[in-house]
Amino acid sequence: MRVLAENLSLLLGTDRVLLHPWPRTTDVDYQVTVDVIRFDGGVGGEVVLAVRWSLIRADGKELTMRKTRLQAPANPRDYEATVTAMSRILEDLSRDIAATPQTTVQQASTR
Repeated sequence: MRVLAENLSLLLGTDRVLLHPWPRTTDVDYQVTVDVIRFDGGVGGEVVLAVRWSLIRADGKELTMRKTRLQAPANPRDYEATVTAMSRILEDLSRDIAATPQTTVQQASTR
């Protein structure tokens, strides 16, 4: 989760990305919840990341909920290749989540 938060901070261009639990005195505009279903190196020489995630406004309204499944090839006998593949798909998830607030918030504000 720390890597995901750091990625989102870089992609969104803000230092205001916090991990839960954040201080009660901190106001949040949006919250991203992530439920990791699977994140491992598969038997077939691939790394798999399966998550369910949501973007939630400060008032508690869920703007979007998505299921994402990403996979990348990796040599199961090479630990470094597996870690590199895991990093790559976590970066892909970060990009997907970072792109969502911009489009979803724009759509929600026009309603």
